[in-house]
Amino acid sequence: MIAKIKIIIILLLVSGCTQQMVGQDPRGLYQTSDVWRRRRLAIAPIQYEFSRGGDRDVKTEDSVRRELLTAARKILSEEKGYEATPLQIYEDIIPQKFNMFEEQFREHLDLLTTWAKSSGDGEQPPERVAAAASKLGRPLNVDGLVFLQGSRSLATAKCIGSSILVTGPLFPLFPLVSFYFCQMESHMRADIYEVSTGRIVWRRELRDRLSINVGLPHLFQPLERAAAKDSTEEQR
Repeated sequence: MIAKIKIIIILLLVSGCTQQMVGQDPRGLYQTSDVWRRRRLAIAPIQYEFSRGGDRDVKTEDSVRRELLTAARKILSEEKGYEATPLQIYEDIIPQKFNMFEEQFREHLDLLTTWAKSSGDGEQPPERVAAAASKLGRPLNVDGLVFLQGSRSLATAKCIGSSILVTGPLFPLFPLVSFYFCQMESHMRADIYEVSTGRIVWRRELRDRLSINVGLPHLFQPLERAAAKDSTEEQR
């Protein structure tokens, strides 16, 4: 009897987990044919949320943001050939560098972040979005703005403990039970704006109940390499 129950549970859990793990494949992958021309990129402040059992962990979020920025610069520069620099926010520099107050600067960032989430592939940006991309990108003399957004949720010790109790004599099924019921999930997306037009010229989103396939190497894997520097300069 126990053997039959075990088989049924395995089939149900494997079926459910398979549906969730479809997110290992790209969602919303989109790029224009000439995205490789955007050689100079600025990476906007990374948006990332980390939670454990529904409670946010701000300290971990700050640490992960720093790690993601370092990884993004390394991948874009060393592997893809772009000139990638962080878009730093220094209160004493913003008024002089961008000719705006810090509040306006952050409003532009929020607008571009929100538009990245809500816009469709190839959708033309409204005037205010195009203006925001231009106002942030042109003073930096970059071709594109990279927006990275992500999140990760982990189970609590209480949930894991409950999973052990649920499995009981079927303890070998514990990993599947905890995976399915404790709602662990990772999400990462990238959007690249063209500074001159405000259009999104490349985007990719990954979502998975595991984190092994939602890292930046997987996210940026299909991004075309930057053009040779001489070719890029000729087209400016």
